[in-house]
Amino acid sequence: MQTLSTTLPPQLVLAGSTLYASQGSIYGLDTTTGKVRRQYAVSGTAALAFARGTLYLNVNRHPDSSVQALRARDGSTLWSYQAAGQLAHAPSLARNGVYVSTVEGVLYALQARIGRLLWRSSLAPDPAPSSLFGAIVYTSPFIINETLYITYITKESPNCFITAFHTKDGRRLWQALLPDSSSFPLAAADERIFLSTTRGCLAIDRHNGSVLWHQELGSQVQMWSAPVVTDDRVYVSFSEEAAPSVALSDEMKHEQQAFICALRARDGALLWHQAVGGTSAVRWPTAAALIDGVLCVGAKSGPDSILSAYQPADGALLWSSHLSGTWLSSPVGAAGQVYISDNNGVVSAFRLRDGQLLWQTVVATEAQSTAHLSVRSSPIVLLPASPSEP
Repeated sequence: MQTLSTTLPPQLVLAGSTLYASQGSIYGLDTTTGKVRRQYAVSGTAALAFARGTLYLNVNRHPDSSVQALRARDGSTLWSYQAAGQLAHAPSLARNGVYVSTVEGVLYALQARIGRLLWRSSLAPDPAPSSLFGAIVYTSPFIINETLYITYITKESPNCFITAFHTKDGRRLWQALLPDSSSFPLAAADERIFLSTTRGCLAIDRHNGSVLWHQELGSQVQMWSAPVVTDDRVYVSFSEEAAPSVALSDEMKHEQQAFICALRARDGALLWHQAVGGTSAVRWPTAAALIDGVLCVGAKSGPDSILSAYQPADGALLWSSHLSGTWLSSPVGAAGQVYISDNNGVVSAFRLRDGQLLWQTVVATEAQSTAHLSVRSSPIVLLPASPSEP
């Protein structure tokens, strides 16, 4: 197992003509020029979502955690709800509800307008962090219509489960044991839910959790992202360990190569498989993003990193552009532009058709979020190191 500490890149959320970057503070950037339109201070590490003119935040500042709603145009606090335990990733929004999960396995449903608690449910009998028997959650709830889905692993075993709840009252609908572990967000198309596992991708029936197919991509594969799903295809990024070589010190040197591939949604069959950037010295890929019919993914390349674009039909490389930093956010984009951030706090905008750099803006030059990265024979896990009180 390889463990290291890294500075996380700013999380990016696109909302019309404003690109929000969360890192220390929340920055609202003009998508055309990159100019900072607004900046809101946050006391803690924040993961955000946007809907109807409101920013919804999961804020962790040890030992406290809270769900907050801010008016996007001026940053004023609309409401705040104190949660017990560390909040996992960003809030999930559906209709008039805000749904969040804690790492300890507790779900909260809040009214979006005023933050009133609608219901609370635990995935395990004892959600206390000190309990030897309980759930560990790494992702946000995933919502389809009136059903909430959440995956979790158990403390006492390597088992991984998916559980479905009714969004109206928190009633548990069903639970299913998965054939492999997963710590990534879910995706869906038609009546299926897709998720990345330790070494591949899995499709299940969203009504009962039964496994439809499970595609393992190789014994030396390490998954790095949630799937991106269209009606007939599933795209995932991953690293594959090459045969070890002997370094000058006579120690075994293990090299990782980043890949992106397409699977057929109905049965998981491999359609195409490409090295990220078209080279053999690229690793640590981001989640892929399908933007205006172009598939984009970032990765570490040597001392820096790259952003690459592909043709979804056959995986043909369209372009690659180099960036500073060694750790990238997932790309986001719309209207012919793609945005990505790096762990130096730089947010970059590229033209989608040819990869031309349009602008760069530096945010988070002081306050930055860190995480501990574990690379081992299980899904990649990023554990944010929440700021402590001074």
